[in-house]
Amino acid sequence: MDSLEATSADSSVTSGYESCGIASDHSWDFLMKEYEPVLQECLLGSRCLVKIKSLMRKLQKLQEKAVAEDDYEKADKFRRRLEELHKEKSWLNFQLPSQHPSISSFLDKIRVYIQMILYEGVHKERKRLLEKSHQEILSLPYHEKIQVPVTKWDQLLEEKKWIQKEIEVLRAKLVVLEAKDQQLKIEIQEQDCHIHEQDYELSTLLNWVSLKELQTIGKALADILVASHKIPYSLDFPEPVKRRKYMASIAHQRWKSGVK
Repeated sequence: MDSLEATSADSSVTSGYESCGIASDHSWDFLMKEYEPVLQECLLGSRCLVKIKSLMRKLQKLQEKAVAEDDYEKADKFRRRLEELHKEKSWLNFQLPSQHPSISSFLDKIRVYIQMILYEGVHKERKRLLEKSHQEILSLPYHEKIQVPVTKWDQLLEEKKWIQKEIEVLRAKLVVLEAKDQQLKIEIQEQDCHIHEQDYELSTLLNWVSLKELQTIGKALADILVASHKIPYSLDFPEPVKRRKYMASIAHQRWKSGVK
């Protein structure tokens, strides 16, 4: 009988873990389906832009070499190709995935969720310790209880006041967030169901992430934000290359004047 009960309990635990895994996988698949096209678009655009830039630099060097060898016909050919690439480059926008509006909004949402979960974890621990301290004092015999220093009671009262203030702040923030939520529902009513589904999948996924992993994710998001502001957006030619390009253009104009 005991072995049957143990087997049943093990089966229940196993099925619980399996259901958690399925829920987590489903949430992850949903989020990947939602944002992978945007990530691929940013990645493809950046790759194309870098490829065009690299080709333009090579053509620039070949053009300079042709001018140095007085082969202005070849230099003119390289110039026309450079102009074509310049037009192609103007159609592409270098954009980091983290700076894309939808991705940026998603990352901000993750940061908010992580902060809320970590904040709740800290306050739950503080509340647990406070309740434990209260219980320890209440469980003391009367003759020991009256010997508890007044400062201890003062400390507990201050702690309670602080927690009450924190609760009031959170309630005020909640009111503001609810008002913003109502405003957003009016402005993007046609996307409301989609947004709620997205929030549900994200919260479901993060519910199975440990606090330590959440802290790691939070740090990674902060690092991404810092790094994104350090990467140059223009990917333009350096000044020495610009000067050489300018000199080659002047030489080409002189050659055309001489031909005429």
